[in-house]
Amino acid sequence: MYDVNWNCCNERVFHMTIPAYIGYIVNISFCIASLVLFSHFKCVSDTVNVHRNLAMSIVLAETAYVLGVARREHEVVCKGAAIVLHYFFTSEFCWLCNEAFNLYVEVANSIHAETQQQRPMLRYYIIGWVFPGALVGALVGANWEGYFDDDVCWINMDQIWLFVGPVAGVWAITCFVLTFTGKDIVESSYSKDKQANKVVSNHCKGCWVQITLIMISWAFAFVSVKMVGIILQVLYAFFVILQGSFFFVFFCVLNGEVATALRERRSRLGLAVSTPSFSTKYSVYKRTPTSPSSNMNRQTPAVEAGLSEDANMASGSGGSGSVSGGGAANNSTNHFEMRNRLGAAKSDSATVEFSEELVTSV
Repeated sequence: MYDVNWNCCNERVFHMTIPAYIGYIVNISFCIASLVLFSHFKCVSDTVNVHRNLAMSIVLAETAYVLGVARREHEVVCKGAAIVLHYFFTSEFCWLCNEAFNLYVEVANSIHAETQQQRPMLRYYIIGWVFPGALVGALVGANWEGYFDDDVCWINMDQIWLFVGPVAGVWAITCFVLTFTGKDIVESSYSKDKQANKVVSNHCKGCWVQITLIMISWAFAFVSVKMVGIILQVLYAFFVILQGSFFFVFFCVLNGEVATALRERRSRLGLAVSTPSFSTKYSVYKRTPTSPSSNMNRQTPAVEAGLSEDANMASGSGGSGSVSGGGAANNSTNHFEMRNRLGAAKSDSATVEFSEELVTSV
């Protein structure tokens, strides 16, 4: 009476659309442009190294998704693409977590510069590259039979929490660290310099924007795999373009080292310079410890001016030839005022030095 194999319509198969490819190309173009500028200007700080690795993880994760998720022709290639996508997806969020940790460390070291120590990048590499590999390897090995999806090169939706669960945990830790860092910046009496606060706030904003846009863009990527349609892929493309553009602005253009290099380049070309000046004397740029004694012995112009003025005052009071008790009292008063002005000048000098350190460390 009826055909048991009859199907009322053709099955909709997932495939990448032109908007998704455009979003992918624009996103990785911004990330690659950031990597090129970091290398061209020879940026060597820990902050830039974390930015560089985050950009690499974004490029690799997006490439694995766009080029590998629909490769159903060969089973081995498809399974390999699913595992690689899971790894780079987790690595991307781990490097975002490293961004938050690095920002907190930089702020803490700027506030307590006298206790600064070298901070090896090895721990960041372990969190960003080694930990995701060990995690994904353990999850795939423990759930090999039910891990892969039948329709796309993706994890089986019945096992989706193996994909989303660890990333949600890393994302929550990142939000906690950023919140604690912002609280530390606001409450610290050492971070009231206008320019220093501006640079730190830009870094914080960049981290918050990245973790928000990455979550939204990957959410649309997940949904578009099963709910096949061009609208979801257009939304995915829109948010990945925003992600790449904000990365380029906050983590590259507004970075202290890049801004300094651009300012120097414009100065050599004789162009008008309107960008703020960033000091590069903070030891984190060269990853070498700074001697506390050198900072204590160095006199700033404010201190030198105070010493010169006090010396002139002392010589003037000595040339009066007065040996009376009133003259001795005046000399004592002048000496007391000299010590107060010298202490105030040193305090102002220390404030200026801290502001420069906080700016350049971020």
